[in-house]
Amino acid sequence: KSGVKDLKHEYIVNIRPRQEMTGVPLVQQKEHKITSCCCIGKGSSSIKGTFEKESYMPGETATMKCEVDNSQCSVAIKALQFALVREVNLKASYYSESGLTSLVKVQGPGCGPGDVMEGEKAITQQLNLSVGESQPCV
Repeated sequence: KSGVKDLKHEYIVNIRPRQEMTGVPLVQQKEHKITSCCCIGKGSSSIKGTFEKESYMPGETATMKCEVDNSQCSVAIKALQFALVREVNLKASYYSESGLTSLVKVQGPGCGPGDVMEGEKAITQQLNLSVGESQPCV
């Protein structure tokens, strides 16, 4: 019909899953064999990351502790980069979509060949999980 305009409106909905606050620490550990020129072994290095709990709410501060064992490696680690990532999976009938959003990125010091950064030498980083108005937390 002439003179009729389409009405459009956008409404942002924040959906937050129910949080089970268990207080159980979240620990991830990884070991990697280091090579140069694709096949010359330089040893192995391991990293262990720990958070004091497994889930956080917007506005909280997460404390991350990172321990590095480079004692079996002859190559220095130049720097450590950390990113706290939010994964969102949307599913409806025959459609699904997923995405990753980096919430916090920080960089820490490296570790020399043969060095160990554990206990008092471990890297401890405070991560502020504040959410700006332009970035809703899902």
